[in-house]
Amino acid sequence: LLILPETKIMEMYLKNEYKPLSLDETINMGAKALKILYKNNIPCIRFGLPENNEYKGTSIIGPYHPSLKHMIDSKLAYATMYRKIVKKNIKGKMIAFSVPEREMSAFIGIKKENIRKIKEVFNLDCQIFPQH
Repeated sequence: LLILPETKIMEMYLKNEYKPLSLDETINMGAKALKILYKNNIPCIRFGLPENNEYKGTSIIGPYHPSLKHMIDSKLAYATMYRKIVKKNIKGKMIAFSVPEREMSAFIGIKKENIRKIKEVFNLDCQIFPQH
C-alpha cells in the first residue's frame, strides 16, 4: 500500500498509526499473491502504479518501484529454478533452463541476480534459453 498525499492513510502515517511495508516485504507478499493468480491462470497486467500516473512529481511514501512486477516475477522465477535444482538433486558445473521467451528476463533476474544466486547457492553456472 502506497501512501499518497491528502489521503486518510497519509493522516494515519503522520500520526504514526500506519507504517508502510518495505520494498522487500512488498515483493514477498506480491510473490504470494501472484503465485495464486498464476496457478489459477489469472493474468496480472500491472502491480503498482504506472510510471505516467497522476501522482508523478509528488511525494509517494512506501514501496514504490517502477519495476515492481518484474521484481516479483523474478523472485518467482528464482524459486522455480531453486525447486527444480533441489528436487532433481542436480550436481555438476552447469545448468540450463529453457523458458518461454517472454519470461526470460524474469528468469535471468534484474542485473542477472538469479544467475548469480544460482552460482552462489549451488555452485552451478546457469544459462537461460528461450523455448522453441
